[in-house]
Amino acid sequence: MARSIDPSGGTPAGRGTRRSGASHPGSRRLLGAAFVAALLALTVISGASAASIGSAGPLTAITISTDLNCDVRHAGDTAPEWYGTTACGTFAVDQSTSTLYGPATIPAGGSASPKTAFTPVSQTGPTGSGTSADPYTIVTVVTLGTSGLTITQTDSYVVGQESYRTDVQIANANASARAVRLYAAGDCFLQNSDYGYGRVDGSAVACTATQDPASRIEQLYPLTAGSSYMEAGYNTIWARIGSQLAGPNTCDCAINEDNGILLSWDVTVPAGGSTVVSHLTTFSPLGVAPLATTKTADSAAVAPGGSDGYTITIHNPNAVVATVTSITDTLPAGFAYVAGSTTGATTSNPSISGQTLTWSGSFVAAGGGDVTLHFNVTASSTPGTYTNNAGGEAGAVTVAPTGATAPVTVQAVARQATSLTVAAATGDFADATTVSAVLTVSSTSTPIPGKSVTLTLNGVESCTATTDATGKASCAVTPGEPAGSYPLAASFAGDSAYEASTGSSTFVVTLEETALSYTGDVSAVNGLPATLSGVLTTDDPAAGTPMAGRTVTFTLGSGATAQSCSGTTNASGSASCSIASVAQTPGAVGVAGRFAGDTFYEAASVSASVNVFPPPATGAFVIGDRSAGSPTVGNAVYFWGSQWAKKNSFSGGAPSEMKGFADSPTSVTCGSRWETRPGNSSAPPSTLPGRINVIVSTNVQKNGSTISGTIEHIVVVEVAPGYGPDPGHAGTGTIVGIVC
Repeated sequence: MARSIDPSGGTPAGRGTRRSGASHPGSRRLLGAAFVAALLALTVISGASAASIGSAGPLTAITISTDLNCDVRHAGDTAPEWYGTTACGTFAVDQSTSTLYGPATIPAGGSASPKTAFTPVSQTGPTGSGTSADPYTIVTVVTLGTSGLTITQTDSYVVGQESYRTDVQIANANASARAVRLYAAGDCFLQNSDYGYGRVDGSAVACTATQDPASRIEQLYPLTAGSSYMEAGYNTIWARIGSQLAGPNTCDCAINEDNGILLSWDVTVPAGGSTVVSHLTTFSPLGVAPLATTKTADSAAVAPGGSDGYTITIHNPNAVVATVTSITDTLPAGFAYVAGSTTGATTSNPSISGQTLTWSGSFVAAGGGDVTLHFNVTASSTPGTYTNNAGGEAGAVTVAPTGATAPVTVQAVARQATSLTVAAATGDFADATTVSAVLTVSSTSTPIPGKSVTLTLNGVESCTATTDATGKASCAVTPGEPAGSYPLAASFAGDSAYEASTGSSTFVVTLEETALSYTGDVSAVNGLPATLSGVLTTDDPAAGTPMAGRTVTFTLGSGATAQSCSGTTNASGSASCSIASVAQTPGAVGVAGRFAGDTFYEAASVSASVNVFPPPATGAFVIGDRSAGSPTVGNAVYFWGSQWAKKNSFSGGAPSEMKGFADSPTSVTCGSRWETRPGNSSAPPSTLPGRINVIVSTNVQKNGSTISGTIEHIVVVEVAPGYGPDPGHAGTGTIVGIVC
């Protein structure tokens, strides 16, 4: 007769009596077609939603409810693999309150009580493509009431395999650590039958159809160490969980009974942290359990960057041959495979992707036998303890990975104390200046080459250099501080072999060099304005670099008659100012320029000479602009005489009546006009001094009896002998200066 299911999760009607005689082989129950159909018609969990992975198999469907029941279908069976479809799931005990949490409903699982139902939070999936690189995945999140504990369960399946994987992450939002007892358990319904035997493979526990080693199994295989197991009558399994007890590591292996299995783990979840517990669930028609992977390190301790090796062993616990198609190993960060070092099952180098090594081939593991390979690695240079994970693939047979294993400690080398000796330095403001420090072993003064040292001036300007064979690091800093004394610091950050160190000295910033040149007037006329100017430069970043925004003072003459003015340098370094009315003794008069300096730059000065001329007498002689050479010092000129119009060349011409003297105005200035009368009626002076001021014009016009022109320039002419006021006595000379 078929078993009816108590919706409350209690014992099926009539099941308690049947279980009391379960030891009798003749009472083993084989389901008829009607009962199989009834089971298939059962929902995953009454009133609850679920996510399912469907595939070609051999596990054709894996369904996880939102409160962590499980329902698995195998291609070789017509009924679900767990009693009542969903008598399987995850359970957890918050040991701080002795509260058991689990799925809301467990068919015939009333003994798993008292129990508080998980609170569903979310469920996503299935995602993925069903390959080993991208397995089908369902992620289910539940909370354990108001305990502050959350379970995120990830169930994943690779199509073609007889196992699926469950990873249970327990997160703790509390301010203190929590002790949790976690269970994976189920009421077996193997090969369409409610009855079976037990089997233990190491720490894995299974229900089996018969006692034949090749009999079909339904197995829980722990991937996380520290588990305990139990195989017994289904009600004993649920009662064990209801009593919140760990698995006793016992098996009713030889008893044909209505049985179930469990695994349990005791874990401590850190405050604000999480812990992950993993296992495989296997359904094999031939009783083939997952292959077990172990990995060991040749040496548990190694120097930074040293050599080590690993041995990977994949063990076949089954009686039948298994063929391993790939062996994988994920190296710790900083570790590297040594090419050509593989021995054992293969001598080929693995393919390498990131830190993952993969050896592909056809590696046969006899029943009860092993596939083993060994390879060498170069360890990380960073001290610490490193683990890694090895595994593989073997077609439909799952290869259980190692998890974090084979710890190797990269030992910290005792570091040597170091010393930094910094050399004092001096440099001009804005001049790149070499600074240096010597790095040595403190105890022996042995120089340390090849290390990076940073030197810093006044906490602002810095440079970094590598020590040479003598331990010396040299580089350049450019001071931006005013002249003065400042700290010069050096630092070495240290490394795995040497301790960090610092050193200090003094850097004296001196004033930057400057230069001043004179570019102003070199001749002047008393009573007229004169322009004094110069260019101030420095030699950084290159010689002749202009200095802007500095004040330069110019002084014409000396003593009581000295005349001064000041100007500010522009972007070109040029400063200019004017003496409104020159008042100096005629002749060569000294002019001095001076930049007083500041907190960054040295003072600079320049000396030159200005030819000062007396103011012109009444009127002035005139010459052509072309004859004057625009004008040019050294040109010979004809400024008076009957041939004046022929001897002078003008841009705009001149009348023949003009003989050279302009009697108006009496004081000439550049830019004004002059007038005169023809011939000697203009009343030229009877005699001339050795030097005179002469007008340079571009164009001379005659209007009636008046001849006139513009004063383009005024030049100083050294008068040659022979002048007379009569046009027959020509006035000639040489330009020796330019007034304007």
